[in-house]
Amino acid sequence: MAWSIAGKRVEFRAGFPAGKLVVTDKPKGAAEHELKLATKGEWQLPVGAHSVKVVRTSQFAGPKLELFAASGALIPPTEQHLVPGVAPEGSQCPSHQVAATYACARCGTFVCAQCAGVDFTHCQTCLASLTEVAQKNSAAAAYFAPVLVFAIFGGLLGGLFAGAAGAAAVAIAKRTDHKAIKIGAAVVLYGIAAVAWILIAASLRR
Repeated sequence: MAWSIAGKRVEFRAGFPAGKLVVTDKPKGAAEHELKLATKGEWQLPVGAHSVKVVRTSQFAGPKLELFAASGALIPPTEQHLVPGVAPEGSQCPSHQVAATYACARCGTFVCAQCAGVDFTHCQTCLASLTEVAQKNSAAAAYFAPVLVFAIFGGLLGGLFAGAAGAAAVAIAKRTDHKAIKIGAAVVLYGIAAVAWILIAASLRR
């Protein structure tokens, strides 16, 4: 998990007790700031000339990590590092008809500072789209939670079957907005995993 903020890359890495966030200056990659995390809590993380709020909550499916701008808006993660473009001289913001400052890293639209997203990398329209995807993916991850129950009661074998079912359930949940389909698919997949575990576990005991 990582974020692109104002040309900096914020990456989540392994660390004690519950991982750490490392701010790097791409493409150099040198660490500019490190923040050790606990399983839950709130922290302020310096990112270049800005500061973001880090919120980590403890959930059944595992800790959830989110970054927020000073305005309280959620900053969505990005799969690849993106650098905000600089609007060429003479370009104008289409919304306010003033000199543009940034070029969105996703769509290339020239925007003024007021129209730039809270990550200073995307325009507000693209940032809203990325935020929607991030929230949908986060909600879909909840369908992986039953894997822990399978692992506790079914051991390694139960965890393996449930892991495959959970991965498929999450993939389906990311691709549909219909809650009934998400729940139905999860029930069927975990049901198949349970039956497979029972059959194989019974055969191994013979």
